[in-house]
Amino acid sequence: FSVQITTQSTHVFSGSAFLPSPVVRSTGHDPKILTDTTAYCSQSPWLLSETIKENIVFGSAYNEKRYREVVEVCALEMDLRQFELGDETEVGEKGTVLSGGQKARISLARA
Repeated sequence: FSVQITTQSTHVFSGSAFLPSPVVRSTGHDPKILTDTTAYCSQSPWLLSETIKENIVFGSAYNEKRYREVVEVCALEMDLRQFELGDETEVGEKGTVLSGGQKARISLARA
């Protein structure tokens, strides 16, 4: 895949890109069909002032199987056990203070 990015646009010189919409992501289909997708996770993690779960789901329809797999793969299970409310714990300005690693894992799970 070869691209040139300018301030105005991106030019594809070869290859292709496939970015399914959030609607496709929320269908409950096998996550393996999303192998050609792209997600961005910045080096400086950021979170919404919402619950951990809402930060991970980020407006998509909730899919229990996919959510549980993401929590496991991003090593969040132990973090969630530390909080009395688990993934319903509020984070952000008025919520629970998280370590940098916890913020990074939640940001990665959202991606």
